[in-house]
Amino acid sequence: NILSVTGSPATATLNENVVFPAGHVIQVTFGSTSTEVGSTNNTYKDTGLTATITPSSQSSKIAIFMNVNGIQKETGNAYLDLKAVYNVDGGSFTDIAQFGARLGMTNDSSKNNVGTCAFNHLLSPNTTLAVIVKAQFRSAANNSGVGVQEASSTSTLMLMEIAG
Repeated sequence: NILSVTGSPATATLNENVVFPAGHVIQVTFGSTSTEVGSTNNTYKDTGLTATITPSSQSSKIAIFMNVNGIQKETGNAYLDLKAVYNVDGGSFTDIAQFGARLGMTNDSSKNNVGTCAFNHLLSPNTTLAVIVKAQFRSAANNSGVGVQEASSTSTLMLMEIAG
């Protein structure tokens, strides 16, 4: 028996012997934030955008769909870099990729609102432990202010476990 149904309203549960075909979406998780975060140096800082997923199989892939919104350069000749990182079971974070570079650069001190930067990726974490994915940013020129989620813009992150 691979399926049991209980309760009212009915709740279905699959047992551990179910094998999904490759490419099948097994589960989806979602995270969002609208808290404005700023920085004035070139050390990467969390945007506040994060989501966690626990794969059901080591062969599963994690599809990442990330949108960081409200990107802005405030003053000076600054610009913003964005990267996606992940960890497994609370370990140290590993870079996935830099997906935004020199965002907002104007070569002068004028304010520049960039809007959105998106990132899509297929991660192979090779684990059944919790995988945390998040976005980080920095003021790459290290001389002036940059920020994300300006004016309470909402950034979003969807993680999908894909059967391997």
